[in-house]
Amino acid sequence: MRETKSHLSVALLAACFYGWLLLGALGCAGVEVVSNVPLPAYEIGQPLPTDPPEVGQLLGVWNGNWGGLDSILVVTEIKVTEKRAKVIYAWGDNPSWNTTKGYQQVIASFVSGAEPTIRWGRTIQFEFILKKGKLVGSRQTGGSSTWVTMTKKP
Repeated sequence: MRETKSHLSVALLAACFYGWLLLGALGCAGVEVVSNVPLPAYEIGQPLPTDPPEVGQLLGVWNGNWGGLDSILVVTEIKVTEKRAKVIYAWGDNPSWNTTKGYQQVIASFVSGAEPTIRWGRTIQFEFILKKGKLVGSRQTGGSSTWVTMTKKP
């Protein structure tokens, strides 16, 4: 009987350890909440060998603050030949903006070149331009614009 309890304890300990490892691996795949900004699970794709260097520079997680509104842009995939990018745009709570945290997953247009650009939206238009290692973003709605400079998470 004593040997059975010992084996059961070791098995339970091993199961807990492997569960902890699995949860850590899922976190690396993109399940996280950063600075009150929710994100769904995601995976960052790899640039193709034929892609221009800016594709690899854009892929990843970018953080910024629109004058009080924390936000994250995750660029998960860029298809240069199709001129599109898959992105997740997420934002935090900001009572003064009457904004509740959330996120959206969108297929955006992508323009390659010296200042590669990702943009999407109709009523509210977003545009992000890679300039000197930073992502400069604008949000335009109803004739007004706001700006953000985002930095890439390592």
